[in-house]
Amino acid sequence: MKPKILIVDDEELFLMSIQELLQNHFDVTTAESAAEALLIIKEKTEFAVIITDIHMPEMDGIQLLEQVNLLSPRTVRIILTSDFTQQATQNAVNTANIFAYLKKPCPIANFAKTIRNAIKQYNSIKQQNVESLQTLIEFSQIYNNRLRKYKPNIFSYCDHISIITHDFLKTIKLSKLQIKEISLVVQLLPLIFIDLSTELCEFILAGGNLDEKHNQDFFMSIQKISLETIPDNVVLQSISRSLLFIAKGLDGSNFPADVTCLSQIPISSRIIKLVMDYKKLLLQNTPPNLTKTILFDSGLYDSKYLHDFEKIIKQNKDWEELEVTSKTLAINMILKEDIHTPDGGILVARNEKISMEQLEKIKGFGANLHYPIKVYKQNNPL
Repeated sequence: MKPKILIVDDEELFLMSIQELLQNHFDVTTAESAAEALLIIKEKTEFAVIITDIHMPEMDGIQLLEQVNLLSPRTVRIILTSDFTQQATQNAVNTANIFAYLKKPCPIANFAKTIRNAIKQYNSIKQQNVESLQTLIEFSQIYNNRLRKYKPNIFSYCDHISIITHDFLKTIKLSKLQIKEISLVVQLLPLIFIDLSTELCEFILAGGNLDEKHNQDFFMSIQKISLETIPDNVVLQSISRSLLFIAKGLDGSNFPADVTCLSQIPISSRIIKLVMDYKKLLLQNTPPNLTKTILFDSGLYDSKYLHDFEKIIKQNKDWEELEVTSKTLAINMILKEDIHTPDGGILVARNEKISMEQLEKIKGFGANLHYPIKVYKQNNPL
């Protein structure tokens, strides 16, 4: 099988020429823009090498390769430039994990030789990652088995997060590599609880809202796992980074506190953050409508995943949606919609849990209210 390479340039004639020259030796895919390249990477299997022109409209080659580093960290990155003396190009080689640069125009022999060297680098990284990944998975499985035996509540908590995450992954479009990365990060979640205090573990398992001190303790535990447990190589660096960011909100809140550029938050972290916070709302016995409101209005999550996550929220069978009257309305039911007075005012707002006082107030209006009243009733409350 020929090695897969992706070449990105906004000059169509150059792409046609280079593809014709290289196609006998490599499986060549081309893209005329960074946006098209990112779409291809998300939809296709992993490329061994990506070669991109540095000067392109809308998103330049450096910005593209920064995104590739997140989406496909094993892919070896090469840039094309007509002027290597430019500071931006030199910075890319130094800071953006660029394997090599090719100066335009480049003799085809040099072009092919650089690609072959990049493929050797890719194969080396791939083999190293396979070995390290297997070791990490085995370690995680050993700890999970111990957790199941000695701390069943924490194991159950992490296992439910894993189930929700994998259900969610079935509803969204991600690359195979991203799905593998998310699956592994979820598998490593139990390790975070190793150094957490019993008090903090119990607080999390009860659905508590963490204050700054608790959040810092949680992050320190993640940081220890990332630095001491995960081997230091290209793909597993991505796993480590994803773990570090699982508590970070898109509003900039939480740790790592020094990160303000939200584009730096990995996709896997954004998804797991959403699932973990949803799990917290489940532990708080929050009904689906209020769960949706909290998640959608918080500003903490990636909007393009929230709408797909609504399908997960609707699967919550702990609450039953009912239509009632003032006679059948009961304490602890939660309103799906506002209850209005005859003159149009709000008597009790949606998402309110019905108290004895509110129940008496509603019954006082009797037949003057608009019926039916739509509510959520908890099934089998504790």
